[in-house]
Amino acid sequence: MNALIELRHSVRQYLIKPIEAYKRDVLDQLTASINEKSGLHIQICYDEPDCFRVSKILGGVKFGGALWGTV
Repeated sequence: MNALIELRHSVRQYLIKPIEAYKRDVLDQLTASINEKSGLHIQICYDEPDCFRVSKILGGVKFGGALWGTV
């Protein structure tokens, strides 16, 4: 199984452009609905340059300022 996981490798490149207001509205409505149904507190960060930082140690992207677990 580990060999299969290691074989699957994907690299994503994102454009540096803002998300349109109407798309933000849709995302915010979906997030609010999911939070209400699930009891979660998912948040979307817009225009936050430090949200994703490249980790030279891990060789990938890490989430900055993300809290995992129950608060």
